[in-house]
Amino acid sequence: MPAETPPPDANLAAGRCPVAHGSRKTGPTDRPQAELEQDSAGVWHVYGHSVALQILRSPCTRQAGFRADEFFATPQVTKTPVVFLDGDEHREHRRLTARFFTLRAVVDNYQPAMESLADSTVATLTERRRMDLSELALTYATGVVAQVLGLSGSDVPALAARLEACFAAPLVPLSLNPRTWARLILNNARIFQLYRADVRPAVALRRRGGAGPDDLISHLLGRGYRDRDILTEVFLFAAAGMVTTREFICVAAWHLLENPALRAEYLAAGEARRHRVLQETLRLEPVVQVLHRRATDDIRVRRTDGTQVVIAAAARIAVHTAHVNTDEAAAGGHPMDLCTNRVIRSERGRGALVGFGDGPHRCPGEHVAIQETDILLHRLMACDGVRLTGAVCQGRNDMVEGYELRGMTIEL
Repeated sequence: MPAETPPPDANLAAGRCPVAHGSRKTGPTDRPQAELEQDSAGVWHVYGHSVALQILRSPCTRQAGFRADEFFATPQVTKTPVVFLDGDEHREHRRLTARFFTLRAVVDNYQPAMESLADSTVATLTERRRMDLSELALTYATGVVAQVLGLSGSDVPALAARLEACFAAPLVPLSLNPRTWARLILNNARIFQLYRADVRPAVALRRRGGAGPDDLISHLLGRGYRDRDILTEVFLFAAAGMVTTREFICVAAWHLLENPALRAEYLAAGEARRHRVLQETLRLEPVVQVLHRRATDDIRVRRTDGTQVVIAAAARIAVHTAHVNTDEAAAGGHPMDLCTNRVIRSERGRGALVGFGDGPHRCPGEHVAIQETDILLHRLMACDGVRLTGAVCQGRNDMVEGYELRGMTIEL
């Protein structure tokens, strides 16, 4: 969406938002002074925005998040998922799948489903008068991601439960311990349930010619993917599209419901302005709080003071998005505050900074996430008497290296 020009204001010139919109609710509330440092284990930690962009855009790194090292350490019987690809093969796959994630695709292909799902969600809340916000967001986000992937024939609440069970499975390092093998069997059983109930029927339908070409499963079949390859892609795309959007909906609702001025501004705004509010929320509260990379060659990084550091090949790198997004060099003054008139100083002016990542592995679903979140929240915030109750419990999701928000009840 085109950015709207913020109104001139003396507070903005001083680095402050004209209206107090609240401060960070998740993640650290202070920043390390270093832009880049190495710990005793040899891992490089990135806190500065300029250094983060150099790392994320470098051709000398590969994906090391989403359990990548575990994937590559295991004998492979499937194609390498796109989230773990790099180089020419990764660029080609992203080019071929880009049509599913453009703004036009969102508006034309997914927005009607988003609106229908949001209306149904609000109707359910109106009938029940109170709902668990996290469960509400889970079901809604699952319904949207099902449309993108090609699982629209699945029962959404049941699909959400199966996906959540898969994502809740702990990491299980290989060992001879019988308990380890028992956990591996349980994890694989959960994945098989997802395949049997959702992926296999969707694949069979398309092989019979019963579905159109505009979803990810149809695309993968056209590229010669086997069922197990499709299952892997569906699992990882769902992790990116459902898990993270669920938390984003929760944290954005938390800000809106706790701050009447912010909620009033959001409800009175046009779509572009609302999207800007959500981008600023994600800048402040990035769901994925650490982006992992591994150096494939020596990388020469320049700090803002002009000094250079060489990160050796094979080193692990952790880009801390919550710190990067509060670097005043990019975010401007008072970076720990939510400011809807914030002027981003980054070269591309992205409101969320690295909230959606950057470089070759930047999240392709940005338009989907912002649009679906706005469509739901705009309806929820317009409900008479809507309020948030219950103590918010913050946990952690090890798979996406981000926060989890539970215990939030939305009431009318």
